[in-house]
Amino acid sequence: MSYPRPYTVKTIDKHLKDAGFSQENAAFLNAFFRASANLYGVVSLRQMYSLYRDYKKLKEAPKLHLRDFVCYAVITRRAVTSYHVYPYDEVRHDGRGEAGDIGSLVIHNDLIMPAGDPFNAVDNLLAHVSESMRYYMDPDFLTHTGSMDESIAAKNLMAFYSSLKSTGDTLFKGESCERENSFKGMRLDEMPVYSLAEEEKIMVLQKDPKKYARALQQLADQKRSAAEILLGETRAFQRLGYINELLVIRVHALLEQYGAEMNAEQDRQLEQLLSVYTDTMPCDRLRGWSNAGLREYAKLTQQ
Repeated sequence: MSYPRPYTVKTIDKHLKDAGFSQENAAFLNAFFRASANLYGVVSLRQMYSLYRDYKKLKEAPKLHLRDFVCYAVITRRAVTSYHVYPYDEVRHDGRGEAGDIGSLVIHNDLIMPAGDPFNAVDNLLAHVSESMRYYMDPDFLTHTGSMDESIAAKNLMAFYSSLKSTGDTLFKGESCERENSFKGMRLDEMPVYSLAEEEKIMVLQKDPKKYARALQQLADQKRSAAEILLGETRAFQRLGYINELLVIRVHALLEQYGAEMNAEQDRQLEQLLSVYTDTMPCDRLRGWSNAGLREYAKLTQQ
């Protein structure tokens, strides 16, 4: 997986100006790209342009063409932002994508895995999207540009994960990388660990000393606390459509990986926190609806 080295903000601004983008148009596209990545996770440039046309029916917006979206994507591929821009055939090899820049996918950074198959989450998401499916346009579309981890619900969930202790005898119980818990008695926010995918990658590479040493060096900067990994994994599952009881089951399995055990009161607290989290976060990445919106829609369609 290759990705070009980023430009400075000053250089990006110069390229946008040289390409003929006014400050107003550049600011609008910046917000539109970030909102698209936040709400849908993965979206092609053609789909994004279709969203833009839907948006113009609801709100005032600058007059833009598909070529403007393509040009902006090519330039901001070199920017440090919340999304990456990849050619379709670099992400998937099914021969369905368009060739060239126009076939590029805008992918939220959260869906690009740091270890193993970097596009595994992208494949899982796109497997549920039919070619003819139209993405839902939220009237408040451009308000969805901020980091989801900055919400009060996410911060409360992070505080809860951080307060739990690892009390189990082993880590990654039942997995091929299961081992003794050297962090027993520590809080989850104090445990510098790898995710399960990263641990499994390390195990595979142990057979090749050179690749193993290189992988450890690459992963050294990616080591996070168990609490941070839990929040990231929770967000990933929630964005892929896991809600309510399914999400609770997934989170319990994640907690077990890091030796965390909860009492009945903590179980109830977790369920409440996850309920608030999923109700306030864009969940269904296929259409950008929150879970509250999905439930309301389900009621209407069942009448």
